[in-house]
Amino acid sequence: MVFKEIHLKEKRKGPDKWIKIMKSAALISWSLFVFAFYLIGKAQPQLESFFERWLNVRVREGWDEKILFYAFILMLVIFYFSCFGLVINTRRHKRKTDRYSPALIFLFITSMFCVVLYLLIS
Repeated sequence: MVFKEIHLKEKRKGPDKWIKIMKSAALISWSLFVFAFYLIGKAQPQLESFFERWLNVRVREGWDEKILFYAFILMLVIFYFSCFGLVINTRRHKRKTDRYSPALIFLFITSMFCVVLYLLIS
C-alpha cells in the first residue's frame, strides 16, 4: 500500500509578534545571566597574591553580601523573563515542527536553582 504525501499550504508568513517577544525574552535573559555571573564573580572572596602579602594589603575574606543581593535580584528577573518566554512557547507549540526553546528551559532551571540556593544560604 502506497501512501500519498499530503502537502499542506504553509499559512505562517514568518515569525509573528509572539515569537519575536519570546526570542527577545530569551536574549534579555541571556544578557542578564552573563551580567549576574559577572556580579557573582565580583562578590567572591578575594585571593591574596604575593604582592598583597608583601605590601601588607588587606583583602576581603568573605563574600560581598550587597553584590550577591544584586545578583539574586537579577536571577529573579531572569526567572520571570524565562517563565514568560516559556508560557508563550507552550501557547505557540501547535505543530510537529514547533520546538521548545532549550535556551529558555536552561535559563529557567538555572535561575530557579540560583534563587533557591541564595534563599537557603542567606
